[in-house]
Amino acid sequence: MSWQVVGAEHWQTQPWKNGGGVTHEILREMANDHFGWRLSLAEINSDGPFSSFPDIDRVITLVEGNGFTLNIGQQIVTLSKRGEFHPFAGEATTSCRLSNGPVRDLNLMCHRQYFRAEVQCHSHQHTRLDMASADRHLVFVLAGAIQLQRADGDCTLRNLQTALSNDGEAYGVRSLEPGSQWLQMALFRK
Repeated sequence: MSWQVVGAEHWQTQPWKNGGGVTHEILREMANDHFGWRLSLAEINSDGPFSSFPDIDRVITLVEGNGFTLNIGQQIVTLSKRGEFHPFAGEATTSCRLSNGPVRDLNLMCHRQYFRAEVQCHSHQHTRLDMASADRHLVFVLAGAIQLQRADGDCTLRNLQTALSNDGEAYGVRSLEPGSQWLQMALFRK
């Protein structure tokens, strides 16, 4: 199966009710009347609380900006470099404090009844990834450009583009520009 590529022109954009930011939904897969998983990019313009998502496991990744600190229940987590990520429970009381100005972050959300996720950040020149056990595979370019290489063809992704594959075929990733960085996200059906 080939890659499904999604760029910013396909995002579904919605402002936050509290006025503190905007969410761009990149992809989602429904499971019954819930989303099984959802990938979105958020623009956070001010400090404030996060919405509660019961039964959802989240992974948040810093994409652009000077970073932020999350207060997740009693835990304090600071993300200050592009590609740093942190998993947390969506129902946890969470607030965000920006370090110095607006940020963009990537959110991978999985309904824990249907999917679990594994996330890795890469910046190697060439990587070979075997995802035989993953049910879905996502690649998101944080910076630069990369080429996904598979037996059924190659696919080029540029900054902020996403690719989705629904099979577990192994693939290679080749950096096309110095400083390229990408997230590999594997989704496993429960």
